[in-house]
Amino acid sequence: MHDKQPISQVQWVDADSLRANTWNPNVQTDEDKELLRRSLLRSGWTQPIVVTPDGEIVDGFHRWCLVIEDQEVNAMTDGQVPVVRARGDRCELMAATVRHNRARGTHGVLRMADIVIGMLDAGRTPQQVGESSGHGCGGGRAPGRPWRHGRARRRWRVQRSMGTGRWARGVNRYRAPSG
Repeated sequence: MHDKQPISQVQWVDADSLRANTWNPNVQTDEDKELLRRSLLRSGWTQPIVVTPDGEIVDGFHRWCLVIEDQEVNAMTDGQVPVVRARGDRCELMAATVRHNRARGTHGVLRMADIVIGMLDAGRTPQQVGESSGHGCGGGRAPGRPWRHGRARRRWRVQRSMGTGRWARGVNRYRAPSG
């Protein structure tokens, strides 16, 4: 039963074999980076980096950066990091990044918007985006609102899926837009 969980399949791999994803909304201050560094040096690796089967980082980017950039952290494990392999399509992996980040704290709103736009462009509805990333949303068009195209439409869809912007109130009473 437990052997089917990703955590049961931790592997140690060279940090150089991994790469950052293009969607991570998480930002880290210098103070937080130093705190993470001290945590790794004092407590060791207590949490693996989550990666795709081909080595793209889903969660754990800042831990990975420390191994690449900091000689002392790198020397702890000879440049290797613990990883678990995530399952799912690209949109699910993007949503997993958001869930992991939100479960630990805050993340950058603009980068979050890029993730939402990417998931919408991949065919997910605003409701699916919200539900899969833990934001919960209704999505859709406001009654009587002329539907706009292009960038304004995408911005509106992002605001709706994240429950922000001027259309956030009463979001659940709207239907999802088509197309």
